[in-house]
Amino acid sequence: MVNRKRTFIVLLTLIISAAILSTGCAKDAPAAPKSNAAIKSALESGKKTFLFFLNPKGGPCQLQDVEMKKLVQTLGDKVNVVYVSALDPNEQKVFYDYGIRSLPSLVLVDSKGGVAKYFSPGIHKYDELLKSYNSTK
Repeated sequence: MVNRKRTFIVLLTLIISAAILSTGCAKDAPAAPKSNAAIKSALESGKKTFLFFLNPKGGPCQLQDVEMKKLVQTLGDKVNVVYVSALDPNEQKVFYDYGIRSLPSLVLVDSKGGVAKYFSPGIHKYDELLKSYNSTK
């Protein structure tokens, strides 16, 4: 019985945490960490930016990449996409800075450099990404 209660509490905590992360941030979004040169450049461009945390060899990450490429094809140079690879040891600080623990993961940064939305880990379709992009300043 004790193990069931513990399991329930852990699951409930995970569900609540995922819900909070997926809702995005408040009006005054916290500044996105400029963890490396690619992210710094993208965030200073004044464009909305998707940070795509992935394992380039992973199936789910490859499926998410297809959706990201559709988005870029539609939006063109209005959006930045920065790929952050789990296979690159130099990128580990970026994962830490953004609190990323599961792949694929996406973070949308607004045009002012604030974190607008943490997407829940997993594959997000083009329509959802475009809607989030359009609803962000």
